[in-house]
Amino acid sequence: MKLYLFVCGAGEKRSPVAANVAREMLQERGIDDVFTDYAGLGNFDLLKKKIRLASRIYVMEEIIKETIRDFPGVNDKEIYCLGVPSGLSNHPESLEAKLREILAELLK
Repeated sequence: MKLYLFVCGAGEKRSPVAANVAREMLQERGIDDVFTDYAGLGNFDLLKKKIRLASRIYVMEEIIKETIRDFPGVNDKEIYCLGVPSGLSNHPESLEAKLREILAELLK
């Protein structure tokens, strides 16, 4: 089993939506050996635990990638920056559409 971890600043808006969208897209493609989860920078201890379990890490912004770069267990992980700014979280429909567009390419 694989775990794809989605990380945003607080772990309250963008990353939960991204994890849900990715899970739906994977199921639609018949991929059932991948789990999705999310976390935020607001809880470093939980984030570090989830990073150790993750196969891939998807961050919403480059600054998040820079922040977690030196966390234990990150060096051997694939990290993808989705380029989803925090302001987009105030527009749920736009956020979901943007994530579907981006993830359609990355989840191949």
